[in-house]
Amino acid sequence: MPFAEPVTDRRLLLADGLHRRAVRENANGHAARGEQLARRGLNLLAVVANHDPSVCAPGLCRAVARLLATSAKSTVEIKGVDPALDLMERSLSWSRCLDDDTLTAFLVSQRALILFRGGRVDEAERGFGRALSHLAETGIDSIRILLNRGALYVEVGDLVRARADLERGVRESRRLGYEQFERIALHNLGCLEFTAGDLPAALRLIHQGIEMDGDTQQGIAYLDRSRVLLAAGLTDEADQSLAKAAELIRRDRCWQDLGEVDLTRGEVALVSGRYADARRLAGRARDRFRRHGNERWRRAAELVLLHADLRAGRPPRRLLPPARRLADEFEAAGFPLQSRTALLLAAELELRVDDDDAADALLERAGPSAARDPIGLRLHTRLVTADRWEKRDQIRKVRRVIARGLTDLATYQAQFGGIDLQSASAVHGVRLVARDLGLAMRTGQPGPVLAAVERSRAVSSRIRPVTPPADERTAELLADLRRQMDSSESAAGGGRP
Repeated sequence: MPFAEPVTDRRLLLADGLHRRAVRENANGHAARGEQLARRGLNLLAVVANHDPSVCAPGLCRAVARLLATSAKSTVEIKGVDPALDLMERSLSWSRCLDDDTLTAFLVSQRALILFRGGRVDEAERGFGRALSHLAETGIDSIRILLNRGALYVEVGDLVRARADLERGVRESRRLGYEQFERIALHNLGCLEFTAGDLPAALRLIHQGIEMDGDTQQGIAYLDRSRVLLAAGLTDEADQSLAKAAELIRRDRCWQDLGEVDLTRGEVALVSGRYADARRLAGRARDRFRRHGNERWRRAAELVLLHADLRAGRPPRRLLPPARRLADEFEAAGFPLQSRTALLLAAELELRVDDDDAADALLERAGPSAARDPIGLRLHTRLVTADRWEKRDQIRKVRRVIARGLTDLATYQAQFGGIDLQSASAVHGVRLVARDLGLAMRTGQPGPVLAAVERSRAVSSRIRPVTPPADERTAELLADLRRQMDSSESAAGGGRP
């Protein structure tokens, strides 16, 4: 029997109130509270088994189906994908006796959202489409589906369809007065602009979303904000944003979001040259994703871990098999940018073990960089291509490739209005600039060295400090340099070359 005793209308009313509160807590990012409230509702209705058609009633079946679906949303954040999908199967079984398109749309979209959180994006996209087909008019359910599907399209890089869903979500949220969903739509549009490469617009939209609501999904907002700051090269600011995100997310035990925080902290450490920290954080994120069955994010963490392993000096031969495997896995799962990143890493490793033919094949498979690619991918393509030509002693081609990479970086920096952001974004070009300077030093001539120094200054210059350096010797050298520059300028004014 599904119920231990008959359920009164009053208990249905109380269960409905608990369900509404659970939905609100889930929407606010408080999965643990949402689970507790949904479980209280199910206990109130004394649900002890799966649906039994012989004793079902419309009110009971609807209430149980919705409570189970809301509990499933909490569960995916706390325990993982498979337990949440099990709850969704129970939820759907309670709804099959009802002819209710709105309820069906809610349940199908909830299952799609769980699949999306678990990295199973193809199944999730189909589920969101089916859910929308059950709805005849725009309302809170269709807005929720549009926002979730829009976020999915952002993650897979389909920005045209993402923008259509999210902008429609903003319009409908404003028209119907749903400020919370407008905030979520703006946040997701910020993530879209981040993917499109417009970092100032991304920061503005994400901040606008945070300003609209002081509580809703704050941890996620700070996490996504940190990703934009990292892409701009502002590693200290990204770390601060991640610390805030971790503080907000940890209290709700959301394993997926905590894993993403660790992974992004690993990326910050990698860019900052803290390779031991990068390995530790990326490894912890990988283990968390693997434990909860999220293959999409497990692969992302492994990729960061491999980059950290290489920079930390692990033998290239040991890293080659996992790099090649990851490239194949990303390609099979429909993530071409990540697949190309893994291919470039594998090509770099092949060059280090002197298998030039294998490296050529991998570079060919990865393809050339394009203006729409993330700056990190573009610069990595230039670096590995430069390695390839240097192995063949074709130094002229190496110089051309490096010059193009520096142009890529300068173009990327030009999108930022402030000098601080322009300077911070130069961290992406550190290896490229070092290679440029190394080539110039090999010539043994001052002209090429001076030109390389000027190119490095062009991508890393900051406003001139108004106070001397703290180190005494550095301050003395700086003062001496300024005296020499003043003497040179005076001499030039007197007609000397």
